[in-house]
Amino acid sequence: MDAFKEAIRSGLEEYLQSLERAIDGLTPAEARWQPTMHTNHIAWLVWHMARVEDSWVSRLVRGTTQVWNADGWADRFGMDPEDNGFGQTSEDVRGMPEIPLRELMAYFGRSSCRHTPISGPCLRRRPVAGVFQQGQ
Repeated sequence: MDAFKEAIRSGLEEYLQSLERAIDGLTPAEARWQPTMHTNHIAWLVWHMARVEDSWVSRLVRGTTQVWNADGWADRFGMDPEDNGFGQTSEDVRGMPEIPLRELMAYFGRSSCRHTPISGPCLRRRPVAGVFQQGQ
């Protein structure tokens, strides 16, 4: 296996496992706790991280529609299919539907490279505006 693919796969898997350990056992109230009214709660951060990775992996690596839309996660969570968290206000963050962390992590797992074999399309580099040229 090429060292680049292994490094990317390993890094993505490691941070997803660390996140799973960090949020394990949190109550719904803890998942939505905000130290101040102008900070993001844990559930929002997990959702935003998943949305960003879904966008990157789908667009830059797989060349497919985002899992968020393709698998109906936006509808399932009662959220706007175009939302990804960028530009949201403190009110938007507080207004996020109450979604169990296990459901958010299920979406995160589906949207990440974890769900695609290492030899499959998730880590197969493809040209995108000069990014990840085949054979680099």
